Formats: sequence, structure tokens, C-alpha cells
Amino acid sequence: MEKRPNRNKAVSAESTPTASLPLREAAKRGLLNVDQAADQLGLKASTIRAWLARRILPRVSCGRAVRIPAQAVQEFIERNTIPAREDRH
Repeated sequence: MEKRPNRNKAVSAESTPTASLPLREAAKRGLLNVDQAADQLGLKASTIRAWLARRILPRVSCGRAVRIPAQAVQEFIERNTIPAREDRH
């Protein structure tokens, strides 16, 4: 029996531009995947998915792929940041 060549090649980092980039590099590109947004906010990916379903965060749908605008994550952080109180001495 003749062996067939293995066509299941590993996906390189070059073919998935945001998959292996540091968060800041991915943010420069403008879109984050769910895991990157979760890392940036310090949350679980399931929380981000729930927020996307409830439309707490906006999303860009590309078929089955979901991306979150990096600017939207930054605006979410700014909107939900509560400033510290000044000392009352």
C-alpha cells in the first residue's frame, strides 16, 4: 500500500496574524480575538463571550470568527474606571 503525503501542515504564526502577537501588537491592528480581549481585561474568555451575546461589548463577525475592536476594549476600561478618592487629611 502506497503512503500518502501528510497534508496536515501546522499553521504558522505568519498565517494567523493576531494569534501569536503580543496584546499591544494585536491592538495596533485594531481587532482582538476573544482570548486576547479576555487577557487584556483580566477575565475568562467565557465572560467575554457572554458580554458579546448581551451586547455589552461590540463585535465584528467574520463568518464563525468573532473579533472585538481594540478601541472598544479601551473605551470599556475608561468608562468603567472609578477614580481613587483624594486623602482627607
